[in-house]
Amino acid sequence: MSQTTIIIGAIAAGTACAASLRRRDENHNIIMIDKGEFISTAVCGMPMHLSGEIPGEDSLVVMPPAKFIKLFNIDLRLNTEMLSVNAEAKTVLL
Repeated sequence: MSQTTIIIGAIAAGTACAASLRRRDENHNIIMIDKGEFISTAVCGMPMHLSGEIPGEDSLVVMPPAKFIKLFNIDLRLNTEMLSVNAEAKTVLL
């Protein structure tokens, strides 16, 4: 039986963690949860976006969620907030 890992957050660290887990084990069950609607945005470009130099916020998206799901075979749950984690019982409340 393969392990399951739940990753909270789908920005830089979360997506890097998911990619690393997938490279190590093709059968690992990976669930990534983020309360936002985007993954791995280029936050370093945010000042240019806010100043109007970079027009739409979609231009800050490094990889569309559908492509990330297909490439790394993960269960990605955007617009979902993690309410609590019970490590002892190995459960989460969304």
